[in-house]
Amino acid sequence: MIENEELKAKLKKELKALKLNPEHEDQMVKEINYLSNLLIDIYIKKTKGNQNNHE
Repeated sequence: MIENEELKAKLKKELKALKLNPEHEDQMVKEINYLSNLLIDIYIKKTKGNQNNHE
């Protein structure tokens, strides 16, 4: 999991383009981070399931 502040730094340009206030930027970063971790977890579960089926 990437820290929210690291993600915010990586998304700095995109966040500036949205012209959000700092509180909304923080909320957006938290939501993006949460959703990306959720997708990663789902992907890992699916790929582990596929690996078990091929053995």
